[in-house]
Amino acid sequence: MVKQKRGGRKRGILTRKLMRDMKHSAMQFFAMLMLCFLGTWVFAGLDANWRTMALSYDTYFTQNNIADFWVKDASFSNAAQRKVQHLPGVGQMICRTNLRVDCPDLGTDTDPVQVQMLAYEGPAEINIPLIHAGESLAAGDVRGILLEEQFAKAQGLKVGDRIKLRLPTGDTSFTVRGLVLSPEYIVTSRDVSP
Repeated sequence: MVKQKRGGRKRGILTRKLMRDMKHSAMQFFAMLMLCFLGTWVFAGLDANWRTMALSYDTYFTQNNIADFWVKDASFSNAAQRKVQHLPGVGQMICRTNLRVDCPDLGTDTDPVQVQMLAYEGPAEINIPLIHAGESLAAGDVRGILLEEQFAKAQGLKVGDRIKLRLPTGDTSFTVRGLVLSPEYIVTSRDVSP
């Protein structure tokens, strides 16, 4: 048995061996420490980024009241609407018309500009567009229109401009009331609709 001086700290053989090994292999210990630190840092960063993205899109979809599902048909009778409204789990329902129409004042004869037009029966309480400029449509505003922000920018349109659409009933002019982003489209590029 080995005795140390009084008041001194006992150092066991394993502690002395650890200190000696750390002194001789300092770079390896430092490298392992850095790998552990970087691994933890990268994991925490990716996890925080993912949680922020999830919170962001959950908030966006909740605030804009994105629809849980769509029921599509060429024509819905009032009876069919009532039947869908009374299905179990249906809390709210809004009917809308979806048309692809030409814009005769935009584009050329060989390359016409088309828009996807959504017309709601009443106010848009589901899939509420996020307004970036201008204002929402007022109740009863049948000559106002909200345009997707990217489309308006590409066509040089701004709030207050007039746009003509070729509807099945004939050419009709609308005033741009606001520039919006639709919560229905996460990626807004041609021919992509996730």
